[in-house]
Amino acid sequence: MVHTLDKLVCEKAMSYFQRILSRCEDEVQLSVNCSLLDEEHGLQYLSDLFNLIQTSTNKPNQVGIEITESSYFANSLNNSNLINTIRNKGVQVFVDDFGTGNSSFSYFNDFQFDVLKIDRNFIQDIHQVRQKYFAVKMLVELSHELGISVVAEGVECNEELEILKEFDVDFVQGYLFSKPLSMEAIMEVDEVNDLIQVDSNLDLAYQNVS
Repeated sequence: MVHTLDKLVCEKAMSYFQRILSRCEDEVQLSVNCSLLDEEHGLQYLSDLFNLIQTSTNKPNQVGIEITESSYFANSLNNSNLINTIRNKGVQVFVDDFGTGNSSFSYFNDFQFDVLKIDRNFIQDIHQVRQKYFAVKMLVELSHELGISVVAEGVECNEELEILKEFDVDFVQGYLFSKPLSMEAIMEVDEVNDLIQVDSNLDLAYQNVS
């Protein structure tokens, strides 16, 4: 049931993505979630999702597949030839919600993913909690040394953003910039930057954070 729902959502997302690309000159990235709750059929479902992406767009390098930390490592995807195939075709692999499971630095041994998304639990109050500050700092440094991009999830205040800028985090997302929007709302804007709603005093003059 979950896999069927995910496939339907992916089909709709790919359709929307083509509409956005048709009227947007900026480089837009789409990421789709992949639920791998069923370990027995997880790889087959991932393969089906990958095939759907391949047949739906001629810009696979602008599409990513998000797999939660727990699902990624429970299914031993680090050792999967399928993951190598997906990445070699230009589709990025995201490890989502890093920090919600039994996170371990051993996960970085023979890693086969492109982007690490740090969960909101690590980001919340990072400017006030010393342990979070150094944990995220170390994660970002290690990821960058290995060529892995980092996304910070759930950024909600300028103080959190300033710390993430200090760490050279690649991308940030959260209510500080925009709440989730419907497709209709997205298609009403002329520029991607118009989707970002921030306080006029907020300092966003930072090349890597978008």
